[in-house]
Amino acid sequence: ALLGDAAALTQFNNRVTGHFLAAGSRNGAGVYNAHGGGWGALRYSGNAAFIVALYAKLNSNYTATVMNAIYNDIDYVM
Repeated sequence: ALLGDAAALTQFNNRVTGHFLAAGSRNGAGVYNAHGGGWGALRYSGNAAFIVALYAKLNSNYTATVMNAIYNDIDYVM
């Protein structure tokens, strides 16, 4: 995306906003909710935080919604 592939950036942005930031993908605490819960699912929250952080960096999108999603996922892992 940083190398100028606009189509790839658009596809990435659509995936992040349509899945990782969507209200249906997060539980009541705002944590990415994949495959239930428990310690085994921590990798999903960690990966979601990384992908959303990459999205924020590529788009200079540091809104409260995006930052809260990142912080909630990391707090859950910790």
